[in-house]
Amino acid sequence: MIKTIVNIILKYKAKIFIVLIFEIIYIFLLRYKGNSLKLLHSKLFTDNIPTPYLFLSKISKFFKNKEIKQMIDVGCGSGRVLYFFSRKNPNIKIDGYELNKCIFADTLKLKNNNKKIKIFNKNLLNEKLKKNYDIFFLADPFKKVSDYNKFFNNILKNKKKIYIVIVNNNKFIISLKKLRILNYYKCNKSGYKIYSN
Repeated sequence: MIKTIVNIILKYKAKIFIVLIFEIIYIFLLRYKGNSLKLLHSKLFTDNIPTPYLFLSKISKFFKNKEIKQMIDVGCGSGRVLYFFSRKNPNIKIDGYELNKCIFADTLKLKNNNKKIKIFNKNLLNEKLKKNYDIFFLADPFKKVSDYNKFFNNILKNKKKIYIVIVNNNKFIISLKKLRILNYYKCNKSGYKIYSN
């Protein structure tokens, strides 16, 4: 755990103070949920390290004036993205997919009676997406590039205009070449990109 926290600090360097200010504001002052960090040691999926609130606030501003009805969080972890966007954008419905049973159970407890959030304990790589999502949110859930390509090839069959938000992904993914990059924020070795088809 200590090694992970040190790596996070080294990743943001001097900008760690900006990241921490946003964390304090959203966790303590605004009482946002979904803040647990869990190390999974999985060969297939990454650890549960919540997306920084700094990134989420910038991403939310990008989508502020866009017509968004449905969003999916791939590898929703402790639910930070779910709860953030359900409060910032109360008109959208959000689905979260989390493969790890323990994390899923914890996230489900935090959900309470929020009818706009649905959480599933399934491997999205094996699911056929039936809904027409407007936003696909991925905070680096897969370890294998082949899983990313499989996922993107599946969702890019959709004829509808979609947005894909990728946080902290430094992998070379062939499928991303098919997309237009609309927004990009870099915070030293971390950041996010917003794509569209």
